[in-house]
Amino acid sequence: MLYTPATKAALRLCFDAHKDQVDKSGLPYVFHPFHLAEQMGTEHEVCVALLHDVMEDTDLGPDDLIAAGIPAAYVDTLRLMTHVPAVPYLDYVRRLAPNRVARRVKLADLAHNSDLSRLDGEPAQADIDRVEKYRQAIELLGAYERIDQNERYLGKYQGCLLGGAIGDALGYAVEFSSYERIVEEYGADGIRAFDASPARFSDDTQMTLFTAVGLLVGDSHRRLAGGAARPASYVNSAYLDWLATQSWGDIGNPGISWLLDINELHVSRAPGNTCLNALYAGGGGSIESRINDSKGCGGVMRVAPWGLFPGESVTGWDDARVREFVREGAEMAALTHGHPLGWIPAGALCYLVNRCAFEVVEGEADPRAALEGIVRDCIRGLPGWFSDEPEDAACQAELLERAMELAAGDEPDQPCILQLGEGWVGEEALAIAVFSALRHADSFAETVISAANHDGDSDSTAAICGNIVGALLGIGAIGPEWDEVELRGVILEVARDLCDRCQMTEGGVYYDEAWSDRYCRYTVRG
Repeated sequence: MLYTPATKAALRLCFDAHKDQVDKSGLPYVFHPFHLAEQMGTEHEVCVALLHDVMEDTDLGPDDLIAAGIPAAYVDTLRLMTHVPAVPYLDYVRRLAPNRVARRVKLADLAHNSDLSRLDGEPAQADIDRVEKYRQAIELLGAYERIDQNERYLGKYQGCLLGGAIGDALGYAVEFSSYERIVEEYGADGIRAFDASPARFSDDTQMTLFTAVGLLVGDSHRRLAGGAARPASYVNSAYLDWLATQSWGDIGNPGISWLLDINELHVSRAPGNTCLNALYAGGGGSIESRINDSKGCGGVMRVAPWGLFPGESVTGWDDARVREFVREGAEMAALTHGHPLGWIPAGALCYLVNRCAFEVVEGEADPRAALEGIVRDCIRGLPGWFSDEPEDAACQAELLERAMELAAGDEPDQPCILQLGEGWVGEEALAIAVFSALRHADSFAETVISAANHDGDSDSTAAICGNIVGALLGIGAIGPEWDEVELRGVILEVARDLCDRCQMTEGGVYYDEAWSDRYCRYTVRG
C-alpha cells in the first residue's frame, strides 16, 4: 500500500469507522477496504478505496473527512461513491462511472463483493441475485473503462484524420496547378499555408470521413444485432451515402451515415470520375470481382481509418491475420478501383498508419528512424500480402524503396517527387506521401508542405502524407496555424468515435444515446 500523510489519515479513519463491523461471513469488515486499497496505485485511489463506505455506513460526513486530513478533491470522489438508497443502483453506478478514480475503486469493490467463496456455506438466492446486480454494474463500468483505455491513443486517431484533412486542404488549393504555376503564385517555397479561412478540403477527406462512419456502423451492427458482413460492405454503403451528397439526386442511398446531416458536406469538391461512376453503379467491387481497371489514387486516399480501427498494433498478430487486415484495407479501395495498383497501395497505407499510430510514442525522439523501420517492414510484407499479384506488389515495393532512397539524400524535394511520379495513380501517390513523411518526419508542417508542392495530385499526396505523419506524431505536433481547416470539430468527433468504438451490446445495460443516434440507424438499439 502507498503510505503518505493522506493515506495514513484514511487508514485511521477507516479502522475507527469499521472496527466494530463484520462482513456477511463474520470477518472484520475492515479487511474489505484494506483489500481494495492494496490494489490501488495513487494516493487518491488508496484514500477512496479505504473510505468508500464510510459516509454511507457511518455518521461521518464530508466535513469530518476534510478536518481529518483528507483532501477536498478526494472527498468529492467519495460523494460519488456514496449510494443513497432512494437512487436506483444502476443509476448510482452510471453517475460515478465517468470518474476514473471512482470507477476503478468501484470495480475492485464489486469484484470482491461478487466472490461467493467469502461466504460460509452455500450462497442463498439473495446472494446470487446480488451478484447478478453487481455483474450488470461491472458491465456498465467496464464500458467506461474500455473507452478510457482506448483514449490513450486518442491523439493518434485525431492526428491521423485531422492531419489528412489539413494536407488535403493545403493541396486542394493547387491540385490542378503545375509546380511552376505554384511558385509563380505563392513564391519560391511554394504554398506553405492555407490561402482561405476556413480552408476547404476535397473529396479525399469527405470520403475518409464516410469510411470511418461505415466502419463504426458495421461495428455497432455486429455488437447489437449480430451483423456478420465484412467491414468493406458497410463502407460501401457509406460511400453510397457520400454519393448522395454530390448532387446526384435520389439514388436510393442506404442513409446509414449521420454525416448526411452535415450541410457543409453536401458539396462537390472535384470528386474522381472513377469513384462517381463505380458508386453510381452500386460500387461493391472486390479483389476477386473487379469493377473496372482503374488504378487511380481515389482508392488509397480514403482508407486510413481502417489502419486505426484495430485499436492496437498488428505487429503482435500472426502472419495470416496481418495479411487479412491488409487485404481488407485493399478491399475498401477495390469497391471502386479494380486494378491491383488501385488497391494494393490502400492495404499498404493501412499497415503504415496502424504501426505509426500504435507503436510510435508521441514525442518519440527519432520519428524518422521509427518510420523507416515501419516502411521497410511494409516493403518486405507486400509480396506475401498480395501473392496473387506479384508484379504489381513488386512495383509498389520498388517505388517505396525508391522513396526511401530519395528521402535519405540531399536533393531538393520537388525533383525527388518528380522521380516518383505525379501521384494521380495509387502507387505513385503512396510513394510521394512516404517520401515527404520520411524527409521531414520530425515536422508535421514540413511533411504536408512537401507533399503538396509538385506538378501532380497535390491534395491526395498531401492528404495521405498527413494521415501517416498525423498517426506518427499525434495531434500535439499539429500547430495552431492549421486550425482553420473546415469542419475541424466534426473531424475530431469522428476520430474520437473511431477511438472509443461501440461499447453497447445486445441486451446490455450500457446505453449511449448519442452513439445510437449516430451509428445505429439500421441496427437494433441496445
